[in-house]
Amino acid sequence: MSTDPSIDVLDDHMMSDHQPVLVTIDPAPIRRGIPSPRHRQDWHIFADHLSKNLRSFQVDSPDDVDRLALELTESITRALEASRLSTTSHRKRAQLPAGIRDMIEDKRRLRRLYQRTRCPTIKSQLNAMAERVSAVLEDHAVDSWYKTIERAGEDWRGIHCICRQVSRKSEPIRPLLASDGTPRYRATYRVEIFADHLETQFQPYPAEDTQHAEEGEQTVDEYLEQAIAPTEHPIIITPAH
Repeated sequence: MSTDPSIDVLDDHMMSDHQPVLVTIDPAPIRRGIPSPRHRQDWHIFADHLSKNLRSFQVDSPDDVDRLALELTESITRALEASRLSTTSHRKRAQLPAGIRDMIEDKRRLRRLYQRTRCPTIKSQLNAMAERVSAVLEDHAVDSWYKTIERAGEDWRGIHCICRQVSRKSEPIRPLLASDGTPRYRATYRVEIFADHLETQFQPYPAEDTQHAEEGEQTVDEYLEQAIAPTEHPIIITPAH
């Protein structure tokens, strides 16, 4: 199993003001592929694949530990590749022509093969296939756009949808109407409109029996003006009395 490179600073060379650095790299090749973090995973498929293909054996020596760790890493890598989900939804993939879908599958096959082997020749084939897929997808998107414009015709709803797709802008902020019905756009005017609205909403509820309201206010004022004894029971006021 390969180890991380070691870095040592050599202090016994006084020929220069700079200190040389010795980097020691393990000559053993790296046999495991690094999975791409840009894809989503189906963890149910991952768990099922790992449970069926993961081997275990008795560990009796340090070499057995290294071999077990390497096999575990390779099993996890294969399970990740088997459970990897495409970033493109199945609905959008179904809308693509069969020829484009086949090219995408070929590109994914080359990518999986390169991740296992790290072969430069396969890497060149993968880059060429990726460029071909990008060009074909771009042409397909242009053709689909022209067809969308043709289907819209002179219908206002269709033209409006196309304009929204092109601009992708949010709805503009609507103005608030003042008390005289004129629109207000500035923040200072809008704040005053909010304040007037809240002041109108939070007004005291008008009492139907004014005499009862006045008697209640007088009783409360007289009670608040007096000193409350510790043993005195407070006056209980209800909405009815």
